[in-house]
Amino acid sequence: MKLLEPKLLKLQLRKLLEKKLQKTENLNSKYSINSCVKKTASFRNSCRQIQFYGRSVDQTRQMNLKNIYH
Repeated sequence: MKLLEPKLLKLQLRKLLEKKLQKTENLNSKYSINSCVKKTASFRNSCRQIQFYGRSVDQTRQMNLKNIYH
């Protein structure tokens, strides 16, 4: 039994850590720079939306990033 206890403790600790990590990742994704960039890009290009019609999402994202940083 004494040999099993530390292993169980480690497992429990790992599970707790994973839960905390998931929570922080969710928070980070909510308030990350990427989401901020996306918001400003969509705001700046809202009047140019006609140009992006018919393109894929990735292409428009690249266009948005180009317009902001170049």
